[in-house]
Amino acid sequence: MINFLIPIQQALAADQPTDFGPAGDLGAYVNLILPKLIEVLGGIAFLVFIIAGYIYMTSQGDQAKIGLAKELIIGAITGILLLFLIGVLKSQIGF
Repeated sequence: MINFLIPIQQALAADQPTDFGPAGDLGAYVNLILPKLIEVLGGIAFLVFIIAGYIYMTSQGDQAKIGLAKELIIGAITGILLLFLIGVLKSQIGF
């Protein structure tokens, strides 16, 4: 088994508080971690979007840089949409 999961499994089995708060089962643990994870990933996607905009503005007509910037922008928007979809699915299934 993966060693870094052992403290999580012990906390779940003993109904002890974790670093993110008390979690009695896997669903509760996911509910504690998911909002923080969405915030971090959303921040990363926003930074990628800003970096891609900078690359696009400083490309000076270089098609390779323009293409890279467009790919990064599409990837950042896709990531933000997936994070939004995760939030919608979480609320719909009552997790």
